[in-house]
Amino acid sequence: MSWATIGKDVAVSIKLLNKGLSEGKNIRAKLSATKSTANIKQSESSFGNIAVNEMQVCQTPFTFFVQADSIEIEKFKLTIQDENKNEWVEFFEIPLKKDLPEIKDFEIADGKIFTVAKGGNNIETILLGNGNGDGVANPGESIVILVRDNNKYWRTNLFSSDKYVNPFGVNTRISDDWSDFDWVGASAKYSIPLLSSNCPENHSIEFFAEYWLPDHPLHIIKQGVIKIKVKGNDKTAPNISWVHIEGDNTLQTKIYDGSKIQYVKARLIKKDDPEKSFEIELKDDGISEDRVKGDNVFSKKIPEQKFGFYRVVIEATDSFGNKTVEEAPDQFALH
Repeated sequence: MSWATIGKDVAVSIKLLNKGLSEGKNIRAKLSATKSTANIKQSESSFGNIAVNEMQVCQTPFTFFVQADSIEIEKFKLTIQDENKNEWVEFFEIPLKKDLPEIKDFEIADGKIFTVAKGGNNIETILLGNGNGDGVANPGESIVILVRDNNKYWRTNLFSSDKYVNPFGVNTRISDDWSDFDWVGASAKYSIPLLSSNCPENHSIEFFAEYWLPDHPLHIIKQGVIKIKVKGNDKTAPNISWVHIEGDNTLQTKIYDGSKIQYVKARLIKKDDPEKSFEIELKDDGISEDRVKGDNVFSKKIPEQKFGFYRVVIEATDSFGNKTVEEAPDQFALH
C-alpha cells in the first residue's frame, strides 16, 4: 500500500540534503517516537558521506509499528550526527490509515454528469471530473470517484502517494457544505485527483477513500481502499482553474494538466467595442512579472490602456497538442 497502515510494520526511507558548506562525513541518524503509541523496530541507519548540496538516502530503512486503531498521526524525532559528534534534530509527522477492506461498488467520473449526494440529505446533478466521460481512468484526466451507498453516489476524499497522481504539485479538494443539514458548519470534502500523462498502461493506483453518511448530530464516516487501473493515452485538454487581473494590469491564470503546458495565450476583448481586441502570451518561468517558476500560474503584465472593461479568453496547449479555449466568467478593468 502507498500509505502507513495501523497494525503493520511501516518502513520509512529518509533522504538527507547537505545544505552546509562542507562535506558531512559518516552521517548516522536515530529515529525515536514522541509518544508511547509508536514502537520503533529499526531505529538507526547510516547515510555515509554527503557532499555539499548532495542528497543521500538512508542505507537501511527505519521501521515502526502502531497498534492502536484510534491513532491518525504519529510524530517522530530524528537525531542526526556526523563523525565529529555534531548533532542536528528534526521532527516530522506521518499520517496513519486503518487496514480496511476494498470498496468495490464505485464509479469513475471523468467529465460525466452524475446525480450525487449533496449537503447531507439532498442531491444534485452535476458534471464531475475532466476527461472523455467514458468512466475509464485515462492519463491526463481529472477524476472524481463516486461510491454507491444507500442508493446514492457519494463523492470521496482520497489519499494516495502514487507518483502518477497529482503531478506538478496539483492537489484539488472541494468542500460540500452540510450547514443547512446539521447547523454546525460541517463540510464533507472530496478530491479531484489528476492522473499524470506519463502513467503506464494498466498501471494500478490505490486510494484510501473516505466519505460521510448523514446521521445527525453525529455523522457516519465510511472508509476503505479503492483500486483503479489507468488505460489509454492523454487526450484531455488543460483545465483552467481561474483568471485574475491585478491592479497593476498583470493578468494571471492558473492552469493544470497531466503533462507540461507548452503554450498559453490570452485574448482581451473590449466589452463596449468587441471589434477591438489584442493577444498576449503568458509565461510560468519565474521571470519578470511571473512570480514563481513552475507553479502552474501563468502571468503577463499588460501595457497601459485607456480605462475600460475587457472579456478574457484563455487558450492553453499541453505537450500532446491537446488544446482548451475558455472565456473567463468575469470581466476585468484595464487602465
